[in-house]
Amino acid sequence: MAIKSPKDANMVAETLSNAPFTNSMVSMARPPDYYIDVGTKNGTYGYAIEAIYEVWISPRKDSLELVNGATSQYVHLTAEESKPVLKLLESL
Repeated sequence: MAIKSPKDANMVAETLSNAPFTNSMVSMARPPDYYIDVGTKNGTYGYAIEAIYEVWISPRKDSLELVNGATSQYVHLTAEESKPVLKLLESL
């Protein structure tokens, strides 16, 4: 699955990039629901990956938990912070 709309892709990239990650060791009970690559337009194939996020949807389906694959940093977004990204992911 890919996010086709540049506006949606920018919203997701901005939300993930600005999330208040912490240096925490976490062990999740299951594999991520999504992997989201955030990149820029350059590189060999037209883009370069800046970050890969592992994304879990909470059991209540109202918030997201993220691990930055490159730095292993963790964040649990609030329901309000998660809402636009959840809505987009559900539509894919």
